[in-house]
This record gives sequence, structure tokens and C-alpha cells, in this order.
Amino acid sequence: MNQARQGETQVYRMVGADFDTNKCYEFALKTRTEGRDPNETYFSSNQLKYLGKYVSSERWGYRNSSGGAENFDNNGVATRIVLDGNSCFREVPCKPSNETFKKKSNKAKSTNRNNPATNKSSNRNNQASNKSSNNKSSNNRVKLGNSMINRIKKQETQIKKLKDENDKLKEENDKLKDEIEQLKNH
Repeated sequence: MNQARQGETQVYRMVGADFDTNKCYEFALKTRTEGRDPNETYFSSNQLKYLGKYVSSERWGYRNSSGGAENFDNNGVATRIVLDGNSCFREVPCKPSNETFKKKSNKAKSTNRNNPATNKSSNRNNQASNKSSNNKSSNNRVKLGNSMINRIKKQETQIKKLKDENDKLKEENDKLKDEIEQLKNH
């Protein structure tokens, strides 16, 4: 028992502390469960999506109104998976970045290594290509950082509104208590 059927892959329910920032993961929604809690085994017949390295976790809410998400970085491309009851992951070997692949393929294309003129122009092209991909990767990280900053600012604004609302409710409560005391005294 607890075997993957044809076309299925075994996957795992994972949250924050289960992930390692030095490892890469794939994601799929589970389609079948075997066993009983706490010894359940999960399987998916869905195509697994490569996410890259684990970056961070998010948690919000309380009890039945709580939620969470896991954040990943696939060589500069950020992916956020919002968790639900079927979210599953699997640890996989990390894929090389496109930059590494480009460097290797550019070296293989350079046929006339003894010609200094060819080497200079080839090196300039490689440097320009590397700068371009570094800029894209850097821009993606900046976008990820900016979106996180914006999300934090929104949350801070929501917290301030809730605190203000709470203060108003306390004032109303105090007024009602005073009115009750006055009624008791009359």
C-alpha cells in the first residue's frame, strides 16, 4: 500500500519550518491521499511545477481565518504559492541558472580562440550578455522587494485603522458604562 499509481508522483505536505533555503522544490496539488492522520501519504497526478529555492513563508490571520504562503526564487523569478488544503511540495535538485547555461554555450560557440580580435569581441558580447541577465535578475529581486514593502505598508495601514477603530469602541464602551452608572444612581 501507499504506492504511487501509474501517472502519479508522491508529494508532501510542507510548511515553513519543513523547507530549507539551500534546496529547491516543485509544487502540485494533491489528488489522492492514503492512510490516516498522522500517517497519511499524498499523491498527485498533476504536472509538478518547478519553483526554485525556498525563500520565506508568510502567515496571517487567526484560527479559522488564518492562511499562509510560501515564497520561492527560480534564478530571479519570484513565485508565491498560497497554501490550501491540497498544496503539496517535493524536494528536487536545483536547476542551473540560465546565466550558467549561457556562459557554457558562449564558450562552446567560440571557435577561433587563438585570434585575439575574435576573443575581444566575444568577451565584450559575453560581458554585455552577462550584464543584461544580471540586470534582469537584479530587477526581479528589486520588484520582489518592492512588492513585499508595499504589502507591509498596506498591512501597517490596516493595523492602524483597526487600532483606531478599537480606540473608538473603547471610548463608546466607557460612555455606556458611565451612562449605566448614572442610571443606577438615579
